[in-house]
Order: sequence, then structure tokens, then C-alpha cells
Amino acid sequence: MTQPAIRADSTGDTARAANKRWHYIPEVPLRVSPLFRIPLQSAAIGKWIVGGWFPPTERLIILLLAAVSWFFFHPALMR
Repeated sequence: MTQPAIRADSTGDTARAANKRWHYIPEVPLRVSPLFRIPLQSAAIGKWIVGGWFPPTERLIILLLAAVSWFFFHPALMR
């Protein structure tokens, strides 16, 4: 299997041409979760939690298993 040849861009810079192909540069500033933004915004926090935890994913399955095991297998707190 052969690697495609790296061609120079319009300025003749081969490194820049290679970087455009594979080097990911995110937009800055990076966005963080609303839990770490000041002032706290309850609507944004709620939307973030619902969007990150409640779609049928591995996180939701683990959360449901933890709740079911706590409810059925742990002794009552009154004892």
C-alpha cells in the first residue's frame, strides 16, 4: 500500500498542506459544561443533564441498574 504524495500548498509549504489534511484544531475558546460556568444557569444545566444522561446510552443503563439494585437489594434505612 502506498502513501499519497504530499503536495505543497499554494505557498509551497508542504508541512502546512499535510496539516490541513489530518491535524484537527478545535474552535477556541473551548466550551465547557454549564456546571462549571459562572454565573450558574439552571436551564442550561438541566438541558445538559437531559441531553447527556437520558438518551438510551450506556450511561442511562448503568444509572437504571444502580437505581434498581439499590431499591431491591439494599436493606431499608429504618432497620
